[in-house]
Amino acid sequence: MSKNYELDFEGGDPSNTHPLSSHEQLDKLRVSGGFDWLAYSLGVDWDSVRHESLIELLEEAKAKVQETSSQTGLVFIPEFGEAIIHRMGYRWGGTRGQQFDFKVFIDGTEVGLSRKAQCGKSAANVVVAQTGRDCLLHGARARYDHMILSIEALGGRIRWKKLNRVDLAIDIAGLPVTELQNLVANNQFITRTRSCQLHENIVSRQKTGFSAGKAPCYLTVYDKLFEASRKQQTEYLNAMIARRWGGRIPNAATRVEWQLRRAKFREYGVDTPEHLFERAATIYKTLMHNQFRLTTAEIDRDNKNQSRSRVLPLWQAIANAAERVLQGTEEDLTPIDRTTVLPLRAIKTARGHLKAVLLDQAVWLENYEAFLDHANRLLLEAGNSDAEIRVDQEEFLTNYQKAFIHIGLDSQSDDEANQERKAA
Repeated sequence: MSKNYELDFEGGDPSNTHPLSSHEQLDKLRVSGGFDWLAYSLGVDWDSVRHESLIELLEEAKAKVQETSSQTGLVFIPEFGEAIIHRMGYRWGGTRGQQFDFKVFIDGTEVGLSRKAQCGKSAANVVVAQTGRDCLLHGARARYDHMILSIEALGGRIRWKKLNRVDLAIDIAGLPVTELQNLVANNQFITRTRSCQLHENIVSRQKTGFSAGKAPCYLTVYDKLFEASRKQQTEYLNAMIARRWGGRIPNAATRVEWQLRRAKFREYGVDTPEHLFERAATIYKTLMHNQFRLTTAEIDRDNKNQSRSRVLPLWQAIANAAERVLQGTEEDLTPIDRTTVLPLRAIKTARGHLKAVLLDQAVWLENYEAFLDHANRLLLEAGNSDAEIRVDQEEFLTNYQKAFIHIGLDSQSDDEANQERKAA
């Protein structure tokens, strides 16, 4: 039997999942969430002169990247700024989807561009994929507005917009995913989907959640703490701590996420991102009842009166939370404090590689300071000659600056500088 929980909203009063008697134990849960993925296509009519210049720049930059072993290159666009271009084009919509000529990253967000200066009635010439990282760090609505302004700043006039994919997620800090997964294992659920899978490592016996359905409507309930902790980049974990978990790592965290494609949200009259922002909460609540729901008792699959089974109060409370976390406009998102980011796993891995090099060279270390001195020497002497060392160092710096722009940190630095100027 699952516990009784109290949902505690950031900046709001806590609300109970259901009425409690005086002797029942109550555990508080921090509830937050938002859009975890937002993909959309645009019909754009370009200014002919600026578009011709843009395509020439992108073709030249792409050709230069293809002459190297690098995957991406830096391109400066007059009257706009720097962007990252990929060596390949962009496939939109899977292996059979539309092919775009250029794959560009604008302030860290992935954009597909075609050579077509004018859009058709339904075939897009610009597509944008706001990943989970984009939505978490910048806010889905804020990033969407930013990308629309970026397309216009490049000389485009947007004629139409079409939403292609959205992931709606609610995060519950303090809730072990096993609280919900065990109910599914006990057959305490009603669903319209044709499939439901439990996710458990047979060897370690670690339970990490469950899923139901498939595209265009897919539910995934999973251990968010486990998933975020396994990412190589600690940036995402730090963002989860700041944006979702109240400034600290919880002892458990669960995400309840609906991944929707166009065929599904069109059923709710949603065609554009603007429509979605207005109706996301209603869609989430409806799916949590009509598509899949947990119940207070085991379900008899042969019984035609399954709908009479009582909805689990915790499940209903999570559904109701959508009105608080998916509705309305986003507040200003304070940039993540990157001075606190300490990627210990990556640092220790790099240190391990340096240790192997020193062992190969039979270097004796009297103390840790000696290790630091030798490590610094190795990094400075990377290369076989003075000329190669300088080339290697310049290449490293160029790749670092490119990566900095690739993930959008240059735009964040500009935002922070603007905020400081406003404060002054």
